[in-house]
Amino acid sequence: LIILSPTAVPEDVMSEMEALGEPDVLIVPNTYHRTDAAVFKARYPKCKVASPPRWIKEGVNEVVEVDMDARELTNRHDGSVRVVQIGGLSETGDDDFEFAYEFKCADGKWAYAVTDTLFNFPEKGFMNWVFGSRGILQPDGSCTPRVGRISKWFMHSTTNCSKFYREMAKREDVCMILMAHGDIATENIQTAFNSIADDLS
Repeated sequence: LIILSPTAVPEDVMSEMEALGEPDVLIVPNTYHRTDAAVFKARYPKCKVASPPRWIKEGVNEVVEVDMDARELTNRHDGSVRVVQIGGLSETGDDDFEFAYEFKCADGKWAYAVTDTLFNFPEKGFMNWVFGSRGILQPDGSCTPRVGRISKWFMHSTTNCSKFYREMAKREDVCMILMAHGDIATENIQTAFNSIADDLS
């Protein structure tokens, strides 16, 4: 069992999660999602803590000791986890503020997960305008994820990020897009990836 972005939740939710098994890995995806990691580590002391390297690791280490570079997860769990560098986030490829994670689903397809790169709140509102966190409105009235305004501040190249999501749109093996902020996308995934690319162009 892998927990991405461990966040304090009510005890009944913890019990539901624990019914699936004991967590093996806690992924702390960036310094903004590190707050509750120590609580989870105390509850599950055998868990390994994974995070991106360098400055992210340094920040996470202030809260909980990091055991491994998150990219090592690609070589664990019988190939059911992939760690993906999101195009355009960094110039060197080694100072990304977060990675994307792909988890293999029961049907053989993949769930694509990020924390702060994508947002998908359907509501209008001042704060969603400020953070650029409202999803992209589609012709059918649905919303699909977009790269938020703050995420763009951390981005080295929006052009390269657009290219990355354009390539993601060519895949037919992704069944959902998950993010820490907003609604999960489970339909029209290729359209959603193309819309992200268009929004960055």
